[in-house]
Amino acid sequence: MNSVKSFIKIPLPALATGGILFVFSLLSCKQQPIFYEISLELEPVAARINGATTNIVIFDGKMYVAGEGFHQYARDENTGKALWNNVPSYPPGGGKIRSLAATNDYLYAVTGELEGSALYRKTKDSPDWERVENNTGYPFLQTIFGNETGLFVGAAKKADKKFIFAIFYDNNGKLELIKEETQLLKGAVWDGTDHFLAVSGGTTNDGEGTKGIYKVSQGMGDPELTGGSGDWLIEGLIKTGSRIVAVSRKGAVYAKDAGDESFTEKAKTGLTFTGALALYQKDGNGLLLFGVQGGSGAGGYREIRLSDIQGESWTIRSPGESKPSSVSSAARYHSSIASHPVNYIFQAPPGLDPEQTLFASTQKNGLWSYRMRNGEEQWNGES
Repeated sequence: MNSVKSFIKIPLPALATGGILFVFSLLSCKQQPIFYEISLELEPVAARINGATTNIVIFDGKMYVAGEGFHQYARDENTGKALWNNVPSYPPGGGKIRSLAATNDYLYAVTGELEGSALYRKTKDSPDWERVENNTGYPFLQTIFGNETGLFVGAAKKADKKFIFAIFYDNNGKLELIKEETQLLKGAVWDGTDHFLAVSGGTTNDGEGTKGIYKVSQGMGDPELTGGSGDWLIEGLIKTGSRIVAVSRKGAVYAKDAGDESFTEKAKTGLTFTGALALYQKDGNGLLLFGVQGGSGAGGYREIRLSDIQGESWTIRSPGESKPSSVSSAARYHSSIASHPVNYIFQAPPGLDPEQTLFASTQKNGLWSYRMRNGEEQWNGES
């Protein structure tokens, strides 16, 4: 039999049609993830506080944040809901507020550009702000952190075209020195006995290595290093019960329990932590949240159950990856705030906001929140 004649004859139009359908089916399969991702994208909500925003603090039962203006989130006595208002009392001079902090007695704000910056404070009973005296020789006020007992300031001066850093505290309206020749202050917590002050680590301008975290007595005695090494680029501190947790720029997580002599490493994530740390409590579940900086899909924040930070090795997960979580959908999380670096994160307490809304200050896209919108919980600009 002629081999040519043994082929089944297929009309050319049918062959062409089948080929097109086959190719289209392949393309459809390849395009499905893209269509799925597009379907998850949310219409962005314009943030009421746009651009770069400050940290978020609670003072006298109200929440404060600054950016484009100075804003207060307070519970309305008539409706029981938390509502936004512009803060009626602004620090003198009208300069941009760069950082906020709060103690039991005062609300603090650093205003103005780095050169010529000023520190102000006010009580809950007075609308007037008073300037905290700074005759330290360190004019560049860069960071402030408050806890139950007082305010701590990271400041700098220039010498031979370099910045020299020091740590101060507010002593009755006047800055007093705690430690010179440090790096930039990145956090301050009180464990009931001592203060723990985190600096950005690395090497000081005279070549002396720093070790990340100092322990200082309530009487502000000589600071004592609590362990670690010179490459601890500490970005943030938080207290969780009797434990203090610290994160480094390089993605390491450290912790110190009551009675421990020093901090020990609990996780090495490979992420870039911003220093944003927050406790999250809802429906009986507790989480610790970590702000992250990175590109698409590598920003946002991460989380770990508080019940999982008892051991020697911690597993830090992306939101929605397991339950309980701060979000109901991992896919929605990845299609929204995950692409934005989170500089600060904070959950409103139930006494202020019955919904216990979770807020995040993004690096460039303003203040975001996780709320019920259009019938579903989602991250979007806080309006």
